[in-house]
Amino acid sequence: MEMTALCNLQHGFHQDSQGPLCEAVISATNLMFESVVRPFFEGANSNSVFVEGHTVDPNAPIFTNIREGKWDTTGDLDHDYPIFMASMNKTKHPGSLTHYTLDEYKEKGARLYKVAGYDAGFAVSGDGDIISVHNNSDYAAVAPELIKKAIEYGGDHLDHYDFGRLNDVYGGAGFDKYEEYDWDDQYAPKEWDYEKDGRPKVIMRGLPSFLEKRNASTPVQN
Repeated sequence: MEMTALCNLQHGFHQDSQGPLCEAVISATNLMFESVVRPFFEGANSNSVFVEGHTVDPNAPIFTNIREGKWDTTGDLDHDYPIFMASMNKTKHPGSLTHYTLDEYKEKGARLYKVAGYDAGFAVSGDGDIISVHNNSDYAAVAPELIKKAIEYGGDHLDHYDFGRLNDVYGGAGFDKYEEYDWDDQYAPKEWDYEKDGRPKVIMRGLPSFLEKRNASTPVQN
């Protein structure tokens, strides 16, 4: 599982007035961090991209393309990776992004989706983790449509920083919180702006189907 914190939700995607969101990890023993916690955080800002657009038009082609499943990616990671990364890299806030290598996406069994004709998209790992969500298009309010499509394509859990409308967007999409972790300064990225972004918690969320499977596989402690 990976931390897929979309940074500031603005114009329906990123929180108003917040700065770039970057990776962070919780306090834990080295063993816990390496074997359990680190995977939650290594992609924490793979979805942490700013929405630079200001246009809200529900009939714009970008929304039609998402709803109809029109992508510039094909399902072949070797083909899709450079296309997808070129889209992600158009952010004006590169410090807020987690850049996975091609091999890392392959290890996750991820499928990449880049909206046809627009710099926006997401990925879904083989275990249903929604990652690498981004919108560098000129349109706002794209995130809810991306998340809906990610669910349709098998995404059932994600994680994000505890910032403003992030909770509304993910909660509104049916993702329930099941865990949260505190920020730890020792793992903060160099680009982190404490004055703007503070020290947010990390929120873990899953759809009811994911939580049911997770609870069934969690040993009951007496």
